[in-house]
Amino acid sequence: MSEWISVEDRLPDEDEICLAYPTLTGKVYPVWYFAKQGWRTIRFSGEVGQEPTHWMPLPEPPEVD
Repeated sequence: MSEWISVEDRLPDEDEICLAYPTLTGKVYPVWYFAKQGWRTIRFSGEVGQEPTHWMPLPEPPEVD
């Protein structure tokens, strides 16, 4: 199981899709992280309203028989 990572400790890899948590909204949502462009939402591919304070890698998908 992945743990939340503070953006002060480490940022995602370039062009990584991950889960982000901003304290302002208190909602977890999927984002792309780009070193030069910052955080981008998956749904609208726009800028994230508030910089996330924490992030985590996406979990592994379930095994399907």
